[in-house]
Amino acid sequence: MQRRLFLFLGALFLKNGAIAAPGAPRAQVKRSASYASARAILMLPKDKSSWTRYIQRDEHAAEFLWTGNGDAVDRWNEQFAGKLGVPPVAFSVEGKKENVYLAHRGRRLRAPVKHDRNDDMVVLLTLNRLVKGIAEIRFCVDSYHASELAFLAMPPAE
Repeated sequence: MQRRLFLFLGALFLKNGAIAAPGAPRAQVKRSASYASARAILMLPKDKSSWTRYIQRDEHAAEFLWTGNGDAVDRWNEQFAGKLGVPPVAFSVEGKKENVYLAHRGRRLRAPVKHDRNDDMVVLLTLNRLVKGIAEIRFCVDSYHASELAFLAMPPAE
């Protein structure tokens, strides 16, 4: 009975997540690639790992921000810069101590890197603080066991 009720209520949901009466015209809302990825992951059966079934697959790798390869800022720029009037995030290394800075929309933050294996995570967390309001960077739990952690950057409305 619960499954039938879920299926019935699920039929009322539109692709964009809004509720409408059956037969009502569907509103067209442009969603990010991250939204489609999150939706695909959530649609997997609970007993299946999204790591092996989705995240790890080559065709989906570009949808995620990763630690371990140092390109999270570049990947974020590919996904958001130039879209909806969002400027790119600038990444720079300055000074003798090689301080890392991220800049966006007139705001500049120093990423407190220590030049060790956790630097990618520090840069990713700094990026999350910098683009707050435009995107939220969310951890993909099924990547916890991997050497490279996966994250999705999604607009807050999604």
